[in-house]
Amino acid sequence: MFINEYGDTNKPKIILLAPMMISGEDIYNILSPHFKGTYCFIAPDQGGHGRAGNYISADEEYKTLKRYLLGKDYTDIHLLYGASLGVAVAYRLFNDPSFSVGHAWFDGVALKSHSSFAEGFMKKLFYSRKRSMAKRHVEVSKSLLKMYGEDFARLMTRNFERITYSDIDAICYACCHYDLFQMTKEQQSRLPPSPEVSPFPLGRGTAYG
Repeated sequence: MFINEYGDTNKPKIILLAPMMISGEDIYNILSPHFKGTYCFIAPDQGGHGRAGNYISADEEYKTLKRYLLGKDYTDIHLLYGASLGVAVAYRLFNDPSFSVGHAWFDGVALKSHSSFAEGFMKKLFYSRKRSMAKRHVEVSKSLLKMYGEDFARLMTRNFERITYSDIDAICYACCHYDLFQMTKEQQSRLPPSPEVSPFPLGRGTAYG
């Protein structure tokens, strides 16, 4: 993980954790214009993305983020946003008593203790796309182009090129295996009360613990 930080460090802290194929810098550029006011944004490049190393596990990603936040004394988090892969880390932070999270949004994720079928399906899909793109050396994936349009498809294709097969294995595991906790009513009050329209194009739904 590589930590990108933007904005005024004295202002409320917002953490943005991106989905697969989107770097921290990407998600910051996409979402920050929609915020009114001044904030301090922490938008990590997760393993396999941007300037980070390989993706080892969600636990390793979280250890790096936690160490950074505690080192900067960023224990009060105004908003915690995680999309898809990003929720694997966001969920850990939300349940960590070291931090006080005002609001959280888990976007486009199914929180499951174990989902081996989904993990296997995802791995086969990404392996296939990886081999296909390597053979054709495309600048834009046609399948992504149909779903997300030219700009997003180009951005995601560029990010996917640097993701390795070992990254895919670890990412798919992180997305499909959660150590779930029973959330308290107080925790539930800090999550959106009902499904809302995602501010991020990759989020096709919202799951709440």
